[in-house]
Amino acid sequence: RTRGSEQILNITNTTRNRVREVVGNALRDGQSVGSIVKEIKVLDALSPERAMLIARTETATALGQGAKGAAEHQGRNEKRWVTQGDEGVTDECLRNEGEGWITIDSTFPSGDDTIPQHPSCRCNVRYRTKEPVQAKGHTPQPR
Repeated sequence: RTRGSEQILNITNTTRNRVREVVGNALRDGQSVGSIVKEIKVLDALSPERAMLIARTETATALGQGAKGAAEHQGRNEKRWVTQGDEGVTDECLRNEGEGWITIDSTFPSGDDTIPQHPSCRCNVRYRTKEPVQAKGHTPQPR
């Protein structure tokens, strides 16, 4: 909700608060990006293009943070940035992808810890658990 308002610097507080409410409620209720766009369009303060940009970006933010939280809860310890591999990919997203697997608590070269890197970013972050490398002939002792 807070991040939605940061995307919109030139609209009134009333509209900003309504956008927060629309995005927050839609994400809570599992609504689609299309539903969020329709509700934001009703506000009449934003163009359809701006409404779509906000809906996509805020949905990606919620999904990115949710996936990261779930991965941490599951004990995952590495992550990797994955682009869509099309014309919408930015140089910054390519640098993030080029980093390969990094520890889950690290940030990508862009400074982001998960998606999105920019408005309308369609990238994804994958998570895995990498087992510690054991020295040859060494058997780990149970704790």
